[in-house]
Amino acid sequence: TKAKIKRYSQLQKGCRQLQKGCRIQNFPHENQSRDKKYAEILSSAIKFKTISYGGMDFHKNENRDAELARLHIFLQTSFEDVYRQYPPTVINQYSLLFKIRGQDETKKPILLCSHLDVVPAPMNNEFPWIRDPFSGDIIDGMIHGRGAIDNMHNVVSQLGAINEIICAGKLPK
Repeated sequence: TKAKIKRYSQLQKGCRQLQKGCRIQNFPHENQSRDKKYAEILSSAIKFKTISYGGMDFHKNENRDAELARLHIFLQTSFEDVYRQYPPTVINQYSLLFKIRGQDETKKPILLCSHLDVVPAPMNNEFPWIRDPFSGDIIDGMIHGRGAIDNMHNVVSQLGAINEIICAGKLPK
């Protein structure tokens, strides 16, 4: 039907956009070394093949558990202050739950959420990748790879933001 063809066309366009990568903002400011640090953390996080095939079909990626465990260790070493002050609860071996209390416990909390897995990255003519989807290459200000904009960037930016708050000696209100 026309609706299916239109949806498929939109899906292809979205996939091409996702495959282009995540651009690092180059605004002139005093924290360019901080930006580089977080870009390198994101680049490294993309290299973990935490592929999820949806549903309960875990057997398609038998290495996923090991990759997630390695990613957990990587995040812990990359964000030592966050992990030291707010050790996460690990839920069902995969999910990390950080509870960060604010200065004023009468205020309503906020929720930051993300996921650590990525969808498969088929290498074929229908969905061609310019670079290895798990390379994490940083080229011309772009971070390339599966998870660059869905959703490893969210994991790194959220932990990085909390890390910056902790290092500044502040707590959220």
